[in-house]
Amino acid sequence: MIFTFIFGFTLFLNPQQELEVPYLSLDSFEYVLDYSFKNKPIPEKNTVYLEREPVHKLHPLPYVKMTFSIDGNKYNYFRYKIIDNFQNKVKSSKIKGLEEINLDLGFAADIKDRITAYSYSIIFYDESKTPQSKIVINFSEDGDMFINENLLGKI
Repeated sequence: MIFTFIFGFTLFLNPQQELEVPYLSLDSFEYVLDYSFKNKPIPEKNTVYLEREPVHKLHPLPYVKMTFSIDGNKYNYFRYKIIDNFQNKVKSSKIKGLEEINLDLGFAADIKDRITAYSYSIIFYDESKTPQSKIVINFSEDGDMFINENLLGKI
């Protein structure tokens, strides 16, 4: 009883100590990295940047999107949630069979320079809202793309 109280109290003080959600194996899903070129919008003149000011060029820059395909029925997934490295909820949706999850990452230069989000977690839940597995996408400052800690490409 005392152990339960102490363990529960430490989880209350430090919620990051929750049980670790396992990675979804790489052969359980497919992904497509989509490159296109877009012109970057010119910011307002009265914008102040506290960190590095984004580069604004008039010619098109590489823009990155990703699409993940997963069969939610095969793994009994009910819902997924996407969270970026700033702890912003990017997307949350129910899974309806074969699901395509679209992720708009932004300009490649902004990802590498850490101006925008550079890490995303897709967490899959069952019907009782218990996390079952996750896919973690991370980009290094060199542009290396890691999925579930495996180097799988470059932007």
